[in-house]
Amino acid sequence: MVELPLAVDGLSSQAAAGILRSLGTGQFCDFEFICGELRIPVHRAVVCSQSPVFAAACLGRKPQAANSNSLQIPDTDPQTVRLMVQYLYTGKHAFSLQVLGSLHDTSIATCETRVIDDPGYTRMKNAYVTVLTAHIKLVALAETYHIHQLVEQVVGEFRALISRPECGYCFVAIIEVIPRVYELENASGNILRRECIAAIVASFGPWLTAHGYHRKALDNVLAAVPQFQKELLEGFIVGKYQIGQKEDSVPESESRDQ
Repeated sequence: MVELPLAVDGLSSQAAAGILRSLGTGQFCDFEFICGELRIPVHRAVVCSQSPVFAAACLGRKPQAANSNSLQIPDTDPQTVRLMVQYLYTGKHAFSLQVLGSLHDTSIATCETRVIDDPGYTRMKNAYVTVLTAHIKLVALAETYHIHQLVEQVVGEFRALISRPECGYCFVAIIEVIPRVYELENASGNILRRECIAAIVASFGPWLTAHGYHRKALDNVLAAVPQFQKELLEGFIVGKYQIGQKEDSVPESESRDQ
């Protein structure tokens, strides 16, 4: 008799739906994440296959494991843990770009004179700060537990979110999360730093030279985070050098044509 594999092309929609229902009720779950007073039931087969740290905890090899049926996740807010669990089960989380496609609002002006009086500006800036902060916390948690695909996804989402720094509310949102980014002491923190530096460098233009709201926000964070000040200067130097290299590499015939 030929032995057939149990799964050929992945779970059926019925099986996947059953697992998600079980996650919602806690029934048939066989492991727990403990975050303060919150206990989040999960399935070993789902979480351990995506994190060697969780796998070690399930086998009783992790110090934070209260026993082989649970794992303490300290110094993390419950929302971030829930976002991680969402990703482990669905491949996305509540703040994924698929959900945030309408976050950017092109109707809101960047003009300094309209910032203070425009409630839409403040609303968009606060929305950006909330989403960027959630990504910063989530990438730190994902790196702690070696969920590498989640790290890559969150970094990519973070990069896309800050890709419109010429919009004042996005620029100020980046500025406001800089201190939190510089608190991260891991590899993903270094990546987020570089992304923020690149976005800030790209945003410089006439609208920022005036000593208005946006310039004051930049001045404040430069004073509060000296390392950011240093790396921002390096970003300008490297950018200027790369532009010079591109100009030097223009073929002589092309230069004559110009």
